[in-house]
Formats: sequence, C-alpha cells, structure tokens
Amino acid sequence: DHHLYAKLEKCQFYQTTIDFLGHRISPEDIAMDRDKIEALNTWQPPRRVKDIQRLLGFANYYRTFIPGFATLTAPLTWLLQKKVPFQWADWEQQAFQSLKEVFMKEPILKHPE
Repeated sequence: DHHLYAKLEKCQFYQTTIDFLGHRISPEDIAMDRDKIEALNTWQPPRRVKDIQRLLGFANYYRTFIPGFATLTAPLTWLLQKKVPFQWADWEQQAFQSLKEVFMKEPILKHPE
C-alpha cells in the first residue's frame, strides 16, 4: 500500500561496517568518516565570518565526538557576534589548530554494553 521499493543493486547485505551520514558504524563503535576528517586537515584559517560559520557548522555535526567542544570553539564562536570586529589573532589561531588536532585523533564513540 505504501509503494516502498528498494533497488537490489543499491542494497548491501551482511555488512559488519557501514558508512552512513558521515559516520562509520560497526557493531563495536561509531566513528567519524575518515574522508570528511581529511578534508578538515586541508582547511586554511578562516579569513571572514562566513569561513568561521562554515567551519563551525562542519565541526558541530561531529560535536558528540569532541569532549569540551563549546570551550574549544569559544574563541571562534566569539567572532560570530555582530558587535565584535573580525580579527584573527593568536587566540583564534590556537583554537583553530586545537580543533583540527582533536579531529585528526579520530575520536570514537563506543556502544553501551
């Protein structure tokens, strides 16, 4: 009645690990998609507010993998305020580098037992 169809060539059966919405899911854990993380490694420091919004939007998607995410990204989030002039200084650069380093460690979430 609901006309739900699946194409056989698009189906995968008996998989122990799948990639789904930017995550690699296995019976043991959930990890970030390695290709997405590699893309972050090539990002240059933001030059304008739009660049920070793009970076934080990407990072926010994976925030559950990053302990202390809000504290880590606070210097970058500060620059998004309308009353704050955009000035990229050491504090912001350090936050940017720290964020990239945390992602490069590829944190993993374990399933509860």
